[in-house]
Amino acid sequence: MKPQAYKTAALAGLTILAILLPAYGQARPEEKLFQEAKVLLFDEKWEPALEKLETLLGANPSGPLAAQALFYKAKCLSRLDGREPEAVAVFKDYLKSGDKNPNLAEEAEVTLIDQSYKLYARGNRSYLREVESRLESPSRVSRYYAAFKLSYAKDKAVAAKSLPVLRSILASETDAELRDRAKIALLRIDPQALKDVQAGPGRPSSVLRRLHLEIIEDGRNTVRIA
Repeated sequence: MKPQAYKTAALAGLTILAILLPAYGQARPEEKLFQEAKVLLFDEKWEPALEKLETLLGANPSGPLAAQALFYKAKCLSRLDGREPEAVAVFKDYLKSGDKNPNLAEEAEVTLIDQSYKLYARGNRSYLREVESRLESPSRVSRYYAAFKLSYAKDKAVAAKSLPVLRSILASETDAELRDRAKIALLRIDPQALKDVQAGPGRPSSVLRRLHLEIIEDGRNTVRIA
């Protein structure tokens, strides 16, 4: 290589290195904070973990770790009594972030439903919509979990909104555990609810009739259910 060409190549290499090193140096503290927060999360130390995640997000709210930091921030908030409204808001922010981790997205949806229902059950009716809207979600997990949660509502008109999803589980699902949970949820809403339900794939209708008859013959208004 000619001396001039060598000098040019070396200069180009140094320029690239000068550009990359600051970015690398900036990324390391964020990664360190993120890993420290995850260790604290594993130990269920929610408040210290929350502090680290908020520091990370404050330093770089649009960085490569920001979306997952939002998820874990919401998770911390969901474990701190009285901070459920914040948890719901941050979970919604996470779900809008476009993060590609399907496991975190699924957990975020389920926990958002859980937190919203808790707030509704405590008297904050505005959060009911967060649960009801999931009954039409393209995600089967979100639809089913929202229906199961709504079946616990003391207001039977609210609980009844879960009936179409619960009936669809019995009509189309082959998973025995899901079907059993749907039956229990239906009975929780109305002991007569299984009367007109068609048996699902591979499930004889006599099974539904027998379960229904056992409940009626018991002669009590309360049924032990999950």
